[in-house]
Amino acid sequence: MLVKYICGTCGAERMLKFREGKVNLLKNCHSCASKLMRTGDKNWKKHGGTGTLLHQVWWGMKQRCVYKNHRNFALYGGRGIRVCPEWTDSFVSFRDWALERGYQKGLVLDRKNNDGNYEPNNCRWVSTFNSCANKRNNVLNVANAMIVKDLAWRGVTPKVIGALFNISTAYVSSIKQGHAWAKLPFARVMR
Repeated sequence: MLVKYICGTCGAERMLKFREGKVNLLKNCHSCASKLMRTGDKNWKKHGGTGTLLHQVWWGMKQRCVYKNHRNFALYGGRGIRVCPEWTDSFVSFRDWALERGYQKGLVLDRKNNDGNYEPNNCRWVSTFNSCANKRNNVLNVANAMIVKDLAWRGVTPKVIGALFNISTAYVSSIKQGHAWAKLPFARVMR
């Protein structure tokens, strides 16, 4: 038997199957309920940020640190990295912090201490380039990458450069050709 149902969130009218003996406790239509489940935020309608890029950053941060089935859990939650309770429980709190700290489209959330948690005093908004320079497996900083590129263009062999900086010869070639560290702030040195 079908019955008319009005969603308590969006007000849309829906027809639902009614099974005798079962009480329908739904308060939202399927579309509103799926948004609620997807975000995990019981107040998704109240903050108005669902679906925004900033909300996706917040949701991704929580996913990596909390859900064991997330593909990057081992790199975050598996290493003991957590999200502070203030941000875990409230997108609004995270959004307010982000806007006060200069969040703009195109910037990424970066932890200053790569082994530290996601919390206000350990996070910042940076370009993708700067975020990549802050990876824990990165042996070069911007200054050293500039030196590697300069030495490579001056004719020093990749083997010698690799030994100096403890990097592979393939990585030296990648830096020289501009594949790695593509946005270094200098041009090729002409001889």
